[in-house]
Amino acid sequence: MHAEPATQAWAVDPLPALAPTTNLCADWPRAGLDPFDVTDRRTQRMMFASGGFTRAWPASDGARPESDERGASEAVPMGYTTLSLLEKLAVVHRGRLIAEWPRCPVAPSEPVRPPRLVVHVQRLRDARHADDYQGALDLALALSGTGAWREEPIMVVDVLTTEPWH
Repeated sequence: MHAEPATQAWAVDPLPALAPTTNLCADWPRAGLDPFDVTDRRTQRMMFASGGFTRAWPASDGARPESDERGASEAVPMGYTTLSLLEKLAVVHRGRLIAEWPRCPVAPSEPVRPPRLVVHVQRLRDARHADDYQGALDLALALSGTGAWREEPIMVVDVLTTEPWH
């Protein structure tokens, strides 16, 4: 077991058939990835609000995807919720680690901060918090091997920013 995501992305071969496409709160950014996509080996970011996820984009684009000229304020419906910028670190399914991505380096202008790790379930819209990457990964693996969670891919993310969204 390791305390941080691997330094190099990898995926189980062959990839398992995951549940159908994620319900999105906004079809943004254009040409973005399904948040639970495990075939793209680049570290990815996405937004999350109470309505679900946005599409994902390469973390190298930063907080805003280059593939869409619209900002989140134009694309994600507002409501009495919080909009979170997430960085995808791992996806697990049926008690197995399916794919894992390294964290993107922090820009020199950004303060160093401890990660805020969350485990998200694709369609059940549930989230659980953990104190460190290994704890989040262990929680995701345990949840994904049992009961109602068994058929759902589970994602471990770092919550980069949050803002009121109303």
